[in-house]
Amino acid sequence: MSRRRSRLMAFPVLFLIPSAITAQDPLPDKREVLEQKAFQLLDNVADTITSLRSPGNRIQFACTVADLLWHRDEKRARALFETVTREMAATVASLDRSDSQDQLLVSTDN
Repeated sequence: MSRRRSRLMAFPVLFLIPSAITAQDPLPDKREVLEQKAFQLLDNVADTITSLRSPGNRIQFACTVADLLWHRDEKRARALFETVTREMAATVASLDRSDSQDQLLVSTDN
């Protein structure tokens, strides 16, 4: 009976060992490759932000991309934040203060 019990105990262990071994191998090369691809995609997105029509969308996407790029390429992130600042200033300057819809956009009570 003890042999049977030991066989039953060994059976689940055989299935756990391969998963434990593969869980410990983080594949750093693969991670680096994926990270490179992700930042290339992020660079492509950063390059196409200017093609967006809505100033609000351009501002939002540029802020998000700049935030994601900050640790990798601080110069580029700063340039994006500067572009966002200029865009926001131009958008606020172009608002008609007598228009109630425009007043809602700049209201601080939201």
